[in-house]
Amino acid sequence: MRSHWKVAAASFLLALAVLLPSAHSAGPIAKGVDPKAAEVMQRFSDFAASLRSFSVNVESNLKTIGEEPERRNTLSHVVTAQKPDKLRVASTQKKHGNLALTDGKVMTLYVPTLKSYQEKPALPHVEQLLTTAGAGARFLAGIFAAPPSSYYMKEVVKCEYLGQDQAQGRNCDHLKFTSAHPGKDGSFNWEGWFQQGDTPLLLKMVGDFSSQGVAAEFLYKDWQVNPALAAEAFTFTPPAGVERADTLFASLVDKADPRAAATLLGKPAPEFVLPLLGGGEVDLKQHAGKEVVILDFFATWCGVCRASMPTVSEVMQEYKGKGVVLYAIDGDAQEDEATIRAFMKELKINPAVALDEDSVVSDAYGASGLPTMVIIGKEGTVQAVHEGVPRDLSKYAPELRHELDTLLAGKKLTK
Repeated sequence: MRSHWKVAAASFLLALAVLLPSAHSAGPIAKGVDPKAAEVMQRFSDFAASLRSFSVNVESNLKTIGEEPERRNTLSHVVTAQKPDKLRVASTQKKHGNLALTDGKVMTLYVPTLKSYQEKPALPHVEQLLTTAGAGARFLAGIFAAPPSSYYMKEVVKCEYLGQDQAQGRNCDHLKFTSAHPGKDGSFNWEGWFQQGDTPLLLKMVGDFSSQGVAAEFLYKDWQVNPALAAEAFTFTPPAGVERADTLFASLVDKADPRAAATLLGKPAPEFVLPLLGGGEVDLKQHAGKEVVILDFFATWCGVCRASMPTVSEVMQEYKGKGVVLYAIDGDAQEDEATIRAFMKELKINPAVALDEDSVVSDAYGASGLPTMVIIGKEGTVQAVHEGVPRDLSKYAPELRHELDTLLAGKKLTK
């Protein structure tokens, strides 16, 4: 796990999504399926195959294993689909939630925090778009398979019926799936809770990802079966002020390596709007042509951040009123305002704190480790990146002063 828990959670979800089998690579049903389990899976497969459309809220609950303190994270997406090729995946985070959708011809990804969207030709298989919402949503890709059971039984050598159980207050059949090679070639062991009755929906899935140092539970809530869906549900109209971009899919769908912070040097700083601790928001555009901007990515549990932030605060006091602004950016959604305020009070500092709750800005700036500092010149380009701090912390302030003085003198730090 990377040190930045929120970034790590998102990366983990994407990694699991890559590992899950593709619906178009169906394999034979395993022989080691006990009769009751086979009956449940056949009933589910027949029902899933009959669906014309559906909508479901996928809740992904993650926690670290063997790490102190234990970190928990919950992500939620509404997945809406219409066979054979229409799909909408929307984060439930109201203000900054991402949106991915396809109408079968055009695929769109919209990231409100970056005020950007990208369009490209639709992918041949919808499960590739489900990747944007992580493994829990990607798991729904089996509904598009023919037959659905072939998707879920791929690489399974044993399927056990564990009896009746409850999930979300409903009676379910509890099954356990054992992979031929757990942890290899994208295979893993998992358990599923399938609703009993005429609508045998998947209500819960628990994957064994202990080798990744993470426990993962996925809940499938508020199912809507065969709803009437308007064409507008799968098309995108950009809101005012949102611009078209060319690189959003690079990390979220095409699964290219995230941009390292250093690769942004000399390039336009990714634009964003984030809420501020205590109210209000910061729009990076408001500083264009006026001030040098420092972005200091941190978390309260980061020991190096605890050591470096007071130094940064002291330097900022020296440059107060000289055209330099600082935003400390917290990308850990599990840290509430009280935790952050207590952290700042303990360090006796009071920077403007921006809340990057879904880590989109952290990802855009390649802040995979903490602390990461990015310095943006008045003209809007990234002029310096500091990943971590010098071993000799006494050298940190002089280096920072030199960079700020250079930029305020109208010079650049990059070629």
